[in-house]
Amino acid sequence: MDSCSPFDSLLFDLDDTLYSSNIGFGNATKRNIDDFLVEKCGFEQRKASALRVQLFKTYGSTLAGLRDRARMVAVSYDKARSTIKKPFAEH
Repeated sequence: MDSCSPFDSLLFDLDDTLYSSNIGFGNATKRNIDDFLVEKCGFEQRKASALRVQLFKTYGSTLAGLRDRARMVAVSYDKARSTIKKPFAEH
């Protein structure tokens, strides 16, 4: 079978497939997003987690929600991603 795709396989990272939920990767990612909302977007620390959850549920990602609400119109995905700390950088 001849394909025009440059890929010969795909890898899907499903919950608890590659990383156990016990290592804290999910919680570290949530903290990084909360820090981004506070440090880069100016939201209050006490409201960051609730906002993250609300935007995720409504838009599918926090960044998509921020873009839709015009809070970060000029910020590209790559720039936003590059400002977030690595999940285990502090450990």
